[in-house]
Amino acid sequence: MSRETELQLRDEIVEMKKEIKKCNKTKIALKKSEERFKTVAESATDGIVTTDDNGNILFFNKILKTLFGYSTEELSGKSLTMLMPDKFRKGYLNELENYKKSMKYKNMI
Repeated sequence: MSRETELQLRDEIVEMKKEIKKCNKTKIALKKSEERFKTVAESATDGIVTTDDNGNILFFNKILKTLFGYSTEELSGKSLTMLMPDKFRKGYLNELENYKKSMKYKNMI
């Protein structure tokens, strides 16, 4: 291996280490943010739910389970529509499809 190639590889390794360090800091910040969100959500007096881009339930607080009478297993990964009155489902599903096509969020409820 030439000296020039060796120096180039060292520089690339140094840059990779910097990127890894940056990623690790970002992961730590994200974890702290998620913990703060969960703390706020669990102390709320309203039901809180988050979904993925397909409308499947990712997170819900304890009060939501109490309000709707579902267990963790019954809610996890299920469609948000299970919590909606019939009159809101069609509109929500139409907006969800529009979101998937355009990737632009619009208040769906």
